[in-house]
Amino acid sequence: MRINHLGEELADRYQPPPVTMPAINLPDLDSAAIEAETREAQARVRVIRAGRDAWEQINKAQSFSGWVAVGKALAVGRDFALRATGANRPEGRRYCAEFSTWIEQHGFAGMQKSVRSVAIELAENITAIEQWRSTLDERTRRRLVLR
Repeated sequence: MRINHLGEELADRYQPPPVTMPAINLPDLDSAAIEAETREAQARVRVIRAGRDAWEQINKAQSFSGWVAVGKALAVGRDFALRATGANRPEGRRYCAEFSTWIEQHGFAGMQKSVRSVAIELAENITAIEQWRSTLDERTRRRLVLR
């Protein structure tokens, strides 16, 4: 016999429903995939650091390879912001906010937007640019970097 909070007898026929926990089926760990993902993440970090270091050195002595490193690092940040926001193109309020946060966190805050755009474009077209640069003499190549 059970009694409620008022001291009245309750019928014994009420049975609360049993509590069951949902079954969670987790996939087996794929060590190779985890290691590959870790290597990719480490490679992205190396690219970002190289770009940040090149950006810090750019004002001291500009170099073509420095600008390529900066462009590659910014391309990593752009791709991160695209994935994080689900954007299809590098535009829009959410994308810009995410990319700005990434830029602040990774040491590219002092760079103008137009410079960032050109650096990313440089990194994306590096093969064609290197091919064109190979046709130039050394003096012309140095002069073009300093402009």
